[in-house]
Amino acid sequence: KAQYRDDSNSGELPRTIRQGARVGLTPETAPGLAVQMGVVDGQLLSAVAAAIQSGEELNDGQRNLLGRFELALDARIDAALALANDRYIGYVRFLASAVSIFIAIVVGNSLGIELTISLIIGVAAVPVAPMAKDLTSAIRAASKAMTGGR
Repeated sequence: KAQYRDDSNSGELPRTIRQGARVGLTPETAPGLAVQMGVVDGQLLSAVAAAIQSGEELNDGQRNLLGRFELALDARIDAALALANDRYIGYVRFLASAVSIFIAIVVGNSLGIELTISLIIGVAAVPVAPMAKDLTSAIRAASKAMTGGR
């Protein structure tokens, strides 16, 4: 989880996963991986993996097969990471919504405001939070530009 959160912009995580999957391609794992990818024959991929392990030169057909497998693997990894990102963002938004509504209820209660009014204020604050973050980032960037980056 930590590597996923720390790696949102650098692209190291996808490369690490891709390299790990390529290192894990052996004659024994090839048939199962071929079934999961659904684009190449497992026996042929197993033969390619055996040739790679033994240091043999791959012929054009073997390179083509390995290329199709790696392309499918890359697409699966990209799709999995995109899905993970969507789920993470959805979770964070849900959590931010719950916190916003909770804070509105607590503050409203302490000020003697009706619960329905507090709920309305909390729900109204939910879409404002992401815009506030963008606005503060824009103000910070403009301030930095005006002061010459100091």
